[in-house]
Amino acid sequence: MLAASLVVPLSLPLAGCEGEGESGSGGGGGGAPAAVQPISIRFAARAFDQPLDCSTPYEVLGTEAAEVGLRDFRFYVHAVRLVGADGAEVPVALDQDGVWQMNDVALLDFENGAGTCVNGNPALHEAVTGTVPAGDYVGLRFKLGVPFEVNHEDVTASPPPLDVTSLFWGWGEGRIFLSAITSRTTDEGKLDLFAFQLASTGCEGDPRRGEVVACSSPNRVDVDLPVFDRDTQVVVADLGALFAETPIVTAASCMGSVSEPSCKPLLEHVGLDLTGAQTPETQVFFRVAAP
Repeated sequence: MLAASLVVPLSLPLAGCEGEGESGSGGGGGGAPAAVQPISIRFAARAFDQPLDCSTPYEVLGTEAAEVGLRDFRFYVHAVRLVGADGAEVPVALDQDGVWQMNDVALLDFENGAGTCVNGNPALHEAVTGTVPAGDYVGLRFKLGVPFEVNHEDVTASPPPLDVTSLFWGWGEGRIFLSAITSRTTDEGKLDLFAFQLASTGCEGDPRRGEVVACSSPNRVDVDLPVFDRDTQVVVADLGALFAETPIVTAASCMGSVSEPSCKPLLEHVGLDLTGAQTPETQVFFRVAAP
């Protein structure tokens, strides 16, 4: 989806501090180049066990009885690595397709512009593709979000997929890492949206003036799926699990503010707490399943 969606930028002073970069993970070493193999890591959008799409109403989202539809569902990932049986990580060299993947960043897009996704378009991107050295791999790791080094760059001058203006909060906070929005029609016939949008918060510095941006809460999430067979399994992004403790009918949308009660379970379910620290034990948004 390359069209505009609901974006309500808010700033959040949280503990910790974002550094000026982040180290990548991967193998390497000397010797002759290893043989490589193409791979495709498939992602699937679901509401618990139901496939998630823009044309189906759902009654399983949130804690309140209501029929809601999908409005927007997109997220960035980077630093994608496969893991061998010995625990060694091997970075995936992403295909550079000029649309969805650039360097080590990929945008996953699950809305098709139909039904309740009226601000979208038909284009979808549901798999991360690339190459890795030939070998046997048992697990998958990646980061939810955009690397610091490119997060705060001018969206109007950035190449795809970092040029999506509807996934940009502003010069301070940078890109929206995850946009999950639902919609419903009220009894009075009005459109009601609930949005969870995750980005770096508590950011200071204006890159337009040559200032280095620093964010007290980077909000990038390290996802570790220790058992993953890319040939027989998919990575599920589960909107049902994400919203499981949130009253999306009556709660205010969450844009990362610790003062908003709806944010606590949402942040926990992606693997963060209200200080911005990572809590992998609470991460339920991503899981592995059969296609």
